[in-house]
Amino acid sequence: MRTGILIPVILMFTVLAACSAERTERAVGESRAEVTPADLLRDYSGSVVQVEYRLRYDAGLLPPMRYSPYSPSYSRGSDEADWSVYIDEERPVIRPGYVVGRGLVATTDPALPERFIKSITIHTAGGDYPATVQALARNTECLILKVRGEADLQPIVFDDEAGEAARWLRLVKSGEGMLLGSGMLGNTTWEREGDGLYRTAPPASLLLDVNGEPVGMTFSGELSGDVPWRGSPLAWPSVDINEYKDKLKRLRERMLRQVPRIGLKLRSPRRESLDDQFDRYRAGYGHGGRDAPQLTQWDGPGIMLDNQMVLVLANFRPATTARIEKITVHPAEDQALEASFVASLRDFGGFLAKLQQPLGDDINIAGGNISDYRHELLLQALVSVHGQERLVQLDHQRLKHFHIGMGGMVYPDLAPLASDGHSYTYYDFVHSYGADLPGRYLFNTRGELVAAPVELRTKLTVERERDLQTLQLVPVVYISEVLADINAHADKNNVPLSEAEENRLAWLGVELQRLDAELARFNDLTDLTNDGDFGAIVTYVYPGSPADRAGIRMGDVLLKIYVKDQPKPLEVHGTSYGSTAFPWENYDELPAEYILGIRRPWPTVQSRLTTALTDLGFGTPYELEYVHEGEVKRVHLTAEQSPPHYASAPRYKDRGLGLTVRDLTYELRRYFHKRDNDPGVIISDVEPGSRAATAGLKPYEIITYINDQPVHDVQEFREMVGSADILRFEVLRMNRRRIVRVQKPARESKTEEQD
Repeated sequence: MRTGILIPVILMFTVLAACSAERTERAVGESRAEVTPADLLRDYSGSVVQVEYRLRYDAGLLPPMRYSPYSPSYSRGSDEADWSVYIDEERPVIRPGYVVGRGLVATTDPALPERFIKSITIHTAGGDYPATVQALARNTECLILKVRGEADLQPIVFDDEAGEAARWLRLVKSGEGMLLGSGMLGNTTWEREGDGLYRTAPPASLLLDVNGEPVGMTFSGELSGDVPWRGSPLAWPSVDINEYKDKLKRLRERMLRQVPRIGLKLRSPRRESLDDQFDRYRAGYGHGGRDAPQLTQWDGPGIMLDNQMVLVLANFRPATTARIEKITVHPAEDQALEASFVASLRDFGGFLAKLQQPLGDDINIAGGNISDYRHELLLQALVSVHGQERLVQLDHQRLKHFHIGMGGMVYPDLAPLASDGHSYTYYDFVHSYGADLPGRYLFNTRGELVAAPVELRTKLTVERERDLQTLQLVPVVYISEVLADINAHADKNNVPLSEAEENRLAWLGVELQRLDAELARFNDLTDLTNDGDFGAIVTYVYPGSPADRAGIRMGDVLLKIYVKDQPKPLEVHGTSYGSTAFPWENYDELPAEYILGIRRPWPTVQSRLTTALTDLGFGTPYELEYVHEGEVKRVHLTAEQSPPHYASAPRYKDRGLGLTVRDLTYELRRYFHKRDNDPGVIISDVEPGSRAATAGLKPYEIITYINDQPVHDVQEFREMVGSADILRFEVLRMNRRRIVRVQKPARESKTEEQD
């Protein structure tokens, strides 16, 4: 027995519409077999219409896609994945519509911003008629359209005494157009946790009883007590279009305070540390958007969690957070409120800051479960920050689907950014230090913030695998719960620091050589290292270092680091930077500014290993797995702060000489073959045209004596150059010594700088 039928809409409009508008009389209790699908198609053909949306670009932008490419609900080629096809091919988006009153049509809510809709047209057998939105249903994906003109439409009359829903009738898309279909409802019943029982039906369909009498409609595809479907959509709870526009107007005033612009001032990084941070980038930890060493100003969005606490959506690593000096909150463009740093969050990408004075009493976060907003009318603010300008666009949105994500929490299946679908990645939000693409902020109709685009921090050992998928539309109630116990959710290693501390690193105290497939096979480590895919050979162990104390020796191979609460071990990698030799032989021919633009001659201490240990946090215990003389071993260690290295070493700048020097640190003494008690300070910068440059001094040379007296650190250097007018430097370039004489300026004012 056939329970469904599909016929072309063209046939429906040209043949069935010619039939009588009067419904065929049937006796009450007429059997199911006596009401055929053909009867239903004939009876309701005059009440089913096509709703055609013509779309357009707005300021060169496409309508935002509904789902991101990483969403479980994403389907490439679907309407919500790429609206551009309809614009470029000059064809409409078609949705089914049902005549529910005189000049009134109920249809699916596509949740498209009004500015992207060029026109709405009702297509019938008798012609095409323009339409406008009259109302939006509160609890299901339904719009009520008002048809302009004298359209010959046959309203569906719903019978309060009709039986249970047993049949459906709807328009469906087909390759050649739209088809009108009818079928029987299944008897399968579902139970969603917390929502009770429900049945399913084709979405956007007319529901009929066994005798073909109209029972209701479903636009969500669910028949439950929480989602309206019985009776006429005109009787469902709804928001009139004028009331809707008023809600958007009031939301604009509120959300400017709820989602303020944040300005961050960051201390300029030390020039010498840029090379180390570039090494960090190449080592594979951190991306330009979060750890760009040149970043000194950040403007982006924040979320007020109450009237004083704000979540700043700047997902910085410790090296960048360390340089934060000032936090300014701008609830309005003419308002600038200072805030103090509270804590970086361990699970959410951002940090908490506290206003010195409360903002107001209209900051409200929606409570409850995010799934409670399924199908409901929500107000949407698309917010982007461009420098000191904040752009806000308001419309509405619906949540259809959800998924369980990080931490076992439920997230709405909706793209966190208002992207057009052509270039959606995590970088679009973070790489530009703010939000070049507008972020979605969802509010309920009471004006309470429901969800916001927030990056989820992944565990250190899996972050590189998930870096493109961590930006989510997060229920804000999850974040507000952090306020009950901030210390329990804080990343205590990710805080602002003084300039002297900002370049601190953890260390193991080894130099490493990259392991490859050939070396892995030679050392019989193919199975342990996945044919040389990871692992690093120890080429040097610093005396007294954690590695030295743990018994690690040259020739050992480091494999993995195991950390409690990390989902998997961290594989150890060596880093190869090529074999380009430093140009010591023709050093005199190179200007100082060129020298500072090439890689330094000694191996960097900034590596994947030291960066990972630093990000774990000083004091964090871990186990190191390594191979010693063919035997796999493990040793318990703790992440320790390294001694001063080149980027963090004390420095002194004499402005009169145009010369900056630094202490000799442990990696420099190894490279230059210096013992711990050997004198010397290293030249780290020479200003072009200065007295030091004219005398021929160059970066990375070592000054060992001043006026025949040994100099051991920058403090001694400062005292010596300050007490003499003529300076006689003994300078060491690798193993070549020379004497350089420099005449100091006759009078100096503020010629020195030290830290």
